[in-house]
Amino acid sequence: MVLNIVTEYPPNSPNAIEAVLRDFDTMFEPCLSERVKIKEYAKKLAENAVWFLVYEQEAIMAHCAVYMNQPEGAFISSIAVMKEMQGKGIGNCLWNCVEKEAKQRGVSRIRLKVIKTNLSGIRFYQKQACHILEDSGKWLVMEKKL
Repeated sequence: MVLNIVTEYPPNSPNAIEAVLRDFDTMFEPCLSERVKIKEYAKKLAENAVWFLVYEQEAIMAHCAVYMNQPEGAFISSIAVMKEMQGKGIGNCLWNCVEKEAKQRGVSRIRLKVIKTNLSGIRFYQKQACHILEDSGKWLVMEKKL
């Protein structure tokens, strides 16, 4: 398996981002389309986020969209790995790329929100040295200081 991780900023067009988000829609818990209007979300990500795309040949196997335009730190808005590729270390590679980019930009912390029922996601973030910063009922805010 040969993987290629590409960092894009500015990222692809909103239409290309929308296509990626729709491909990954059911990988999110709950589904992304149940929480946001994907077309509008894609436009916002196109304008403001740094994108990390993991390709196997020409197919996108994983992605991560991170806002790195705030002085208080980076915020992971979207991160997902195709189900058939999970457990192969792709998430770790993706996370390492995000950290490296954040450090290069002088970012001191990375935050994200995860639904409490996403136990595998929470374990993954804890393995990346994230800790729970806030419990807002249904969601957890997690953070890693760099």
